[in-house]
Amino acid sequence: MRAFVIDDSRVNRILLSSLIEKIEGATVIGFENPRDALEKLFSDPPDIVLVDQMMERMSGVDFIREARARPSIDAIPIVMVTSNERKEIKEAALEAGATDFIAKPFDTSEITARVRNLMTLRRASDPRSGMRDLADLLAATFAQHERHSNQPSMRTPSDRRVAAYAAIMLADLGVPDLARRIFQVASTFDALVTGTTGRPAVTIGAARDQLLADVGGRLDKAVVEAFLRNWEVVEQHYDASASQRDI
Repeated sequence: MRAFVIDDSRVNRILLSSLIEKIEGATVIGFENPRDALEKLFSDPPDIVLVDQMMERMSGVDFIREARARPSIDAIPIVMVTSNERKEIKEAALEAGATDFIAKPFDTSEITARVRNLMTLRRASDPRSGMRDLADLLAATFAQHERHSNQPSMRTPSDRRVAAYAAIMLADLGVPDLARRIFQVASTFDALVTGTTGRPAVTIGAARDQLLADVGGRLDKAVVEAFLRNWEVVEQHYDASASQRDI
């Protein structure tokens, strides 16, 4: 699986690349010039793109907007890396087509978990892989956690939940090329119920209401509806108190 890392800071490129290369099977190509990255993206697409927001030649938002103008790039996850917490920046990135965000300074465990999940879902959305391989891809992801941990129970609960939500919705929709929109719904729900920096966790009922409120905006209506059709299954797979229930 290949990743593109686009940042005009050599130090940041090296740091981010080294973290991604710790994921089994991942290789990284770094770009200082976002224009060069766009050219390579269109001619030889990777499995995931990580792009910095603050660059001299082109902002991350502008890069995402140009990339998403090509229909062939629609299913490729694009993650914006930023130290800017301004709401309008994130809204502009989401409108342009960002899949997710990674905050600076880097949280190493968060980066590897997010990138690994997105790359797995990207492979699952590839017609050459197909729906039948989704379970194998998810199993390989969890097996990687076990190989790097003395206790299988220490596998990140968030990773398991997000992957399970995605699998549930993929099966319900029967369409394997919605990975970007599916992951957006699944990761949004999980972030709401587990909490993030500066934002406390909410109940799963409140998280459900927030998904409905975001329909038609940053979240895809069909995907949210698929998520809610399987609400009882979601509740069975989520334990907000202990976060230890396996999926």
